[in-house]
Amino acid sequence: DFTLGYRTQLQFPKVMWWWVALIILSLYWIIRGPYRNLAGYETLRAVQSLWIVLIFIHECRRIRQFEIAAWAIVAGIFLQIIIGYIQFSIESDLGLQALGEAGSASTAGANQGVYGEQSEVYRVGGLLGHPNLLGAYLAAFLPIPMALLFGSFSKHKKFILATVSVLGIMLLLITLSRSGWISFFFAFNLLLFFSFFNPTLRGKYRGLKTSVVVSALALTLLTSGPIAKRLTQSDEGAFNFRIDWMITAIHMVQDKPIMGYGLNTFIYHLPNKTKYGGYQSLNRVFGQLWPVVHNTYLIIWSEQGSLGFLVFIGFHIGIIRTAIQNLRYPLNTHLYLINIGSLCGFLALMIDGIASFFIKVPSTGRSWWILIGLIMAIQQWNQREMSYRSSQK
Repeated sequence: DFTLGYRTQLQFPKVMWWWVALIILSLYWIIRGPYRNLAGYETLRAVQSLWIVLIFIHECRRIRQFEIAAWAIVAGIFLQIIIGYIQFSIESDLGLQALGEAGSASTAGANQGVYGEQSEVYRVGGLLGHPNLLGAYLAAFLPIPMALLFGSFSKHKKFILATVSVLGIMLLLITLSRSGWISFFFAFNLLLFFSFFNPTLRGKYRGLKTSVVVSALALTLLTSGPIAKRLTQSDEGAFNFRIDWMITAIHMVQDKPIMGYGLNTFIYHLPNKTKYGGYQSLNRVFGQLWPVVHNTYLIIWSEQGSLGFLVFIGFHIGIIRTAIQNLRYPLNTHLYLINIGSLCGFLALMIDGIASFFIKVPSTGRSWWILIGLIMAIQQWNQREMSYRSSQK
């Protein structure tokens, strides 16, 4: 478009240079080796992720386009709701592995890892492969339809938003994902903070706000039994494994604190660093697929060292700062609400990252970039609108 003259300039937000710096650091491992292909794959994925943000910035230029993007997210949540409830009702997969659904063996493993008895519970994963990934997805994206409830939409659109929000929360509950629950709880309370205390929404929709709070309390009370059981009676093995792997990752950071062990190579350095011993012992316990540490930050830190970790944290701080700056310019209510929902979802995934690696999974990680793309595109829209209004004075 730029070459053909349809665009006069290309936009590249300053905060994205943090991600460019992480890509440049990734090139070190392609050159140094020895796992050049693995590092190259992860570097290419990082470039593709950056491209998602640039597409949002240059394509979402009108309010209507932002609304279409938001409704596409709502449709995605609704699709997961349909698939998830069907899985839960028949307690089986639907044969949709080509679309991301977990296979029978993976589902059985997720079920057995809850209370230690496979037949006692059934967890749904939708089309995201694992219940924990579905839980993180819902925690990240449910704040958007919930925020849009406070927009100036027609009654039937608000009914759709409310239905998706309620059914989505119920689906989140039956994933039995503790990290998803905690992440959503944080995002939900942050959303309430913005809706109750922000000057733009403070005096509006009081009845709706009350209904949201009452509905949330009612759902919590109705499901308090299963929630309490999940939090207090879960299989200790799953929790202990996470702690063991976190300790291992911390030791790896201590061994190579500056540059780490190598991009995308965590599991290749596990032999003789865990209580399970070497290659044969790990294969005997975990099979051919060894698990990575369930902590996004420790993955980054152990693989790319303190240098890469600091750049990664700097990127997060930059995105949060941009989203908060967007809140200072309520030039359009719908964009303001989409920004709130995206910020809450982004922070939810930050919380989830303490016990998960959602953004490191290629299929689900791309959805993280959708939130970032919306935040950055709204920033660009605000800047253009402010510049236009200043020129009209």
